[in-house]
Amino acid sequence: MHENHSAEMIAVRRRRLWTALVTATAILILGGVAAWQGRLSGLERTIFDAINSMDWAGVTVFARIVSDTVWLAVCIVALLFLFVKRARITAWRVGVAAVATYALTYVVEHIVGRARPDILLQSDDVMTRALQSGYGYPSGHTAVMAIVILMIWPLLTGWQRTVAVGLVVLVGWSRLYLGVHFPLDIAGGIAVAVIVYCAVALLPESWRTRAWLSDKASK
Repeated sequence: MHENHSAEMIAVRRRRLWTALVTATAILILGGVAAWQGRLSGLERTIFDAINSMDWAGVTVFARIVSDTVWLAVCIVALLFLFVKRARITAWRVGVAAVATYALTYVVEHIVGRARPDILLQSDDVMTRALQSGYGYPSGHTAVMAIVILMIWPLLTGWQRTVAVGLVVLVGWSRLYLGVHFPLDIAGGIAVAVIVYCAVALLPESWRTRAWLSDKASK
């Protein structure tokens, strides 16, 4: 009975993962079509302008700090892997997923070819508060932060999960405020993270174990 229940739970989880994977892939593709070669809808421009035009004292410093938390998170993962034996497997999983996320982001952004706001729009219409080269869709900062949160999600408590989700939202907001991304870029970044998370979770257990991506790898 217990084995049947466990098998049913695994099957339900896999169906949910496949649903999330298909949904995120559809969002990424549709967003890429909407952003193709610099396309920009009126709604997206309106949202961008509303956030980018904020000019409150101290907000720019705060936004830059929030934006850079993604690299702080990556550094913490690297340090845990190198120096904390008990956390090494978890850090490895997060690191592998983060690298895969960044790689997928790089591929998609070169396919879509959407310029950043300061190039796509007239420079006078954009409050550029940070320097960023390359293409805009999807957002690498948002994608990497989202995948880090997804990979450590089971380890977080209720209030920690609330903070984690809020951090992803703030990173996305900061990229708009700093003038380096449009709204669809943020949505695309989250979609990339969900795709990578689901793809890793749906790998055959034997592959996951050999690659240190499974719970069994730490046993």
